[in-house]
Amino acid sequence: MAPAPPPTPAAAELAQEVRKRVESTAERPAADQAEAAPQKPLEDLPEIRKHRAWLVAKVAKKFQSETTVQTPEVGSKIEEFASVIGILHGLLSSLPELDPSDDVSRTALLALLPKEHPTRKATTHAAALASARANYVLNLETARREDLPIQENGALGPIGDRLVDYDEDGAAQERTVVKVGAGKLWRNDEAKSPVDTTDSVTHHTGPGAEIFVVGLGGDIHMASHRIGKFHHSSLLGGKPVAMAGEIKATQGKINWISNKSGHYLPTVLQLQQFLHHLGKDVPLDFPIREMGALSVPDGTLAQDFVEGRSSTGRADKVQGHDHRKSQALIPVWIELITPAGVEEVMEANGWVLTPPGRHWRVTKKGTKDVVPGKDVRQALKAAHPDKRPVIGDEEM
Repeated sequence: MAPAPPPTPAAAELAQEVRKRVESTAERPAADQAEAAPQKPLEDLPEIRKHRAWLVAKVAKKFQSETTVQTPEVGSKIEEFASVIGILHGLLSSLPELDPSDDVSRTALLALLPKEHPTRKATTHAAALASARANYVLNLETARREDLPIQENGALGPIGDRLVDYDEDGAAQERTVVKVGAGKLWRNDEAKSPVDTTDSVTHHTGPGAEIFVVGLGGDIHMASHRIGKFHHSSLLGGKPVAMAGEIKATQGKINWISNKSGHYLPTVLQLQQFLHHLGKDVPLDFPIREMGALSVPDGTLAQDFVEGRSSTGRADKVQGHDHRKSQALIPVWIELITPAGVEEVMEANGWVLTPPGRHWRVTKKGTKDVVPGKDVRQALKAAHPDKRPVIGDEEM
């Protein structure tokens, strides 16, 4: 049987449905759902808070020629995405023709989708049809926002000449700068408008989010992601960064932040480093979305993540930014100024450095009192102001 294709919603209807779905996942605080108060002009807000990164990430080697040669990964991801749209298109024709009680046929149809696709989890006919419809609409809109040549039936146009663009000049990079003040994110545009990602897109999340990177001086850059055209690496011309990920924001307020970046592969510690710095200007009252193996429960608030949480959500300073940073930097200081140099700083402050069993420990001499990691780092910096500990090469 060759079922007729389903009716495709008009462009206006499609856009309206997508917006409703995107806004429904905004997780906005109640205060933000009320009529927005007049925004304070950006001219009255502080400039970029400078921050010299000590933890640096470089673009993965496999992407370092992406401006001239399309990586196989890009082509395969676009083809897979088009295939899913095509399967969903077919499901919207086939599912309505099934007997709702025919679980075997429904399961066989849903098995055409990738194993982890959410529609495969549907356990009823109505749920499967609703999920297929929702994901078809979102995927088709994602393709439109990413300028992907994918038709409504999933047919894929030519993508061989789709190469990644880099913002290599200062003017281009200035256009993506985001400034922070009054607890919000602000565009670097003429209107100085609050960041709102509702009309943006990333290939991973779909409509409603943007990719971001943080430069080595603390500058934040944001934009929509277009697979094969504009990636995390595009924002600063392929240069090393302090952090990369995705952000969802509504009227300047952050809804969530993740460390999703296949180009820079930021670690848990890099995410904590960024949030610790961001928290000086923005309330860390939003959830994080951690990629890879989760070190904390999904939905953990950013402030709790920075302070330290175990995999079960229990408060645990050992997993916090301050402890992790000290554990990472003490070996770097030993390499920079030699073990004797570090010991000299410890002795001058009346401290004892214990080599790691599981962790490096600095205690007050003659006691078991642990010295705060920040105090140890400040003492080392004060004793050797000409030294700069950095993890990760800054030069390409």
